[in-house]
Amino acid sequence: MGIEKTSNLHSLLPSKYEVLKEVVNGYPSLLNSIDQLVFKLDQHQKEWGIILEELRTYALTNFYLHNHHDKGIEAIKIIVDVFLEAVYSPDKNIQEIAIDGLLFYLDKILSDGDQDVQKYSAVLANCFRKLSDLPERQFFLLTVNPRQIKKLGKKMLEKISQDFEVKTLNELLFRYLLTTYECWLREEDPIIYFKRRTSHILRESEYKGLEELLYPVSYANLKGLIIYLNSLKESEDGDPYNRLKELLKLRDICRWSDFMRILSAFYPRQVKEVKTSL
Repeated sequence: MGIEKTSNLHSLLPSKYEVLKEVVNGYPSLLNSIDQLVFKLDQHQKEWGIILEELRTYALTNFYLHNHHDKGIEAIKIIVDVFLEAVYSPDKNIQEIAIDGLLFYLDKILSDGDQDVQKYSAVLANCFRKLSDLPERQFFLLTVNPRQIKKLGKKMLEKISQDFEVKTLNELLFRYLLTTYECWLREEDPIIYFKRRTSHILRESEYKGLEELLYPVSYANLKGLIIYLNSLKESEDGDPYNRLKELLKLRDICRWSDFMRILSAFYPRQVKEVKTSL
């Protein structure tokens, strides 16, 4: 009886997702689908696979309406928060889908939103802070997602003024870059790895070319990048805007598979040998 009363009481309370209906209220053709989405969001046990698919479609399709509605920012915040909530699902596949959907949506805001991004400042700052605080497992998924945080940072830099609050973005970029460099350092030095797995003896010119191609992920470069990254964090320069520019100059290292594709163009026989030995 107590459970039934609690359930009935819950159904009488206004949904915190109600604003998603309000911003499209003038468009009857949209109301049925958003009613269903809000109903699913209100459930205690959420079917994240279905919700994320519908949320992504709703968010991207109706961004123009949200962006020009009085309560549009509230709707945008709710959408961002739902993606972030889904990142904490125990299902790794759901985590990946949520992170990808969120990054795509952030890119949509920065690409199609108002030229003056000040209206999104609170939403973006809150999102960047929560992303920075993600547990290690989820943050790693964020780091390896093709929709890189650094690309979002560059888009922001193109639009913001010097007094825009970028502290939370800087903190996110710092962890993102540090995680990337540290991940590569946990692997064998790529030059040594490559030489050890191929029987083909490289000419001196080939070896130099290989070193140049692999230098971005060499131990020497990665350790230097970490030292410089830490120096930026500890710098007494109090201007977050300038620090953002410096962070965006730092190289983010692509995945090993991307380097293998690059190497294949220059050293097809050696790369084939390496892949065969794996």
